[in-house]
Amino acid sequence: MTDTQIDQKKSNKGELAKYLVAGLSATVVYFIVRLAVFAVINAANPTGEINATISAAIANVSATVFAFFTNKYWVFKSDTTGWKNLLKEFGIFCIGRAFVFVEDILISFLFIDKFGIDVIHFFHWLKPLEGIPVISIVVPTTKHGNFMFWTCFNQAFAIVFNYVVSKFIVFKDEK
Repeated sequence: MTDTQIDQKKSNKGELAKYLVAGLSATVVYFIVRLAVFAVINAANPTGEINATISAAIANVSATVFAFFTNKYWVFKSDTTGWKNLLKEFGIFCIGRAFVFVEDILISFLFIDKFGIDVIHFFHWLKPLEGIPVISIVVPTTKHGNFMFWTCFNQAFAIVFNYVVSKFIVFKDEK
């Protein structure tokens, strides 16, 4: 292996580590916004059928804007300049995120709001978690457990999918 290949391998590891930190940070932004919006909407309208869907939409927009800037300037160090190029890059980035957004909204609507797919009872091995005091505080009802399961599922999928799109399409190295 040449010195250039070794340097490239180290660079890729550093980039991946930065992406994971940025991705986890965007996930934290997503969770904070989604939980806060869900709590506010649910308090105002506890029987609303689209509470999780609305909170998912607002959280996705917030996390996407955050992720674009952290990826552009910190992870991939994109050097595009000018408003036109910035908007083009942001547009391509958003198109890549749109797929995850649609997937998140569909799963939120179908599996939480509409049909309430109960994963805790579906996966019987998760049932003992309901009795743990910390879990009971964070996930007080089956509805909340279902909400948390599908939210975590969506975010894990989003981190992997968005890395591939960002690295190989949006911020690809032209060198």
